Amino acid sequence: RRVCVESPLAPSGHEDLWARGLRHGLNRDFASAAAILIPQIEQLVRGVLKRHGVHTLFVDSYGVESEKSLSSLLAMSETAQILGESLQFELQATLIEQNGPNLRHNTAHGLLDDSQAWSASSVYVWWLCMRLVVVPLWNMTRSANDEASEGGDAPTPPGDASGTPSPH
Repeated sequence: RRVCVESPLAPSGHEDLWARGLRHGLNRDFASAAAILIPQIEQLVRGVLKRHGVHTLFVDSYGVESEKSLSSLLAMSETAQILGESLQFELQATLIEQNGPNLRHNTAHGLLDDSQAWSASSVYVWWLCMRLVVVPLWNMTRSANDEASEGGDAPTPPGDASGTPSPH
């Protein structure tokens, strides 16, 4: 839970849900992880966009404001600029493309079956969520260590940290 609370990308008020979803994945319960985390990704994207001043609402013909769906948010040019094209593509390909796993739609509408719940796509989305929470926190810690040691050698995270959006 602490990692989710301290991570700049885990949405405020959603930290327990993120922690539970990540813990389910660590326990190889990817069906439960998907059920929790996939809906939370939309709030994460929305929050990052709002922090960058992007308007995430649309107004219908009656003047009623509603939040844009994940597919609408990911289609915005600002999303590619803020999240990076690579992360935008990963989210679109795994969560909303009908020619892909379409995990968001299938999860939201009860269409996620047993085989898809434990598929490579579900594992990948869990790993992507782990990366979204951990890498920005790792980078913050590394930056703080660099400043404290006045340019000393700070450890680098394993793997490629590119494509993770800036929290600010």
